[in-house]
Amino acid sequence: MLPEDDYQNLANDQQWEVVLPIRSYVKTNYYGSGSYQTHSTDVTLKRRPNFYSIILVFPTVTLYLLSTLTYFTPADSGERVSFIVTLLLTQMVNFTALIDLLPANSLNFPIFAYFICTVVLHMAIVCLKAVISEELASLEF
Repeated sequence: MLPEDDYQNLANDQQWEVVLPIRSYVKTNYYGSGSYQTHSTDVTLKRRPNFYSIILVFPTVTLYLLSTLTYFTPADSGERVSFIVTLLLTQMVNFTALIDLLPANSLNFPIFAYFICTVVLHMAIVCLKAVISEELASLEF
């Protein structure tokens, strides 16, 4: 383990927190008639999630909850379709901004990315339902 004085030299980061203690090992290995030393250090980092929960989660959940308000607008007012299309376009702009923040790999696809895809799919279905219900309301029987 490192002495307590060495922890003061660690840089303070806004995104990561160093979990103490930091363990350091020196091991002597023998190879034939000679020997060599290896130095290993175990550092545990913990991500500070406040940035991601405010920047990623809050706007997506807010838009998702706002999409449910389309069910409370009157079908004959014509505002239902424009409201949900505006929300869908806002979610797509939000989605394109989030692509830069999410890791770009296929092996460990983030759970939040599945949530975003589900929200976009749900909003598209609500938009389709709003268009169909407005068309049905405008028909005269």
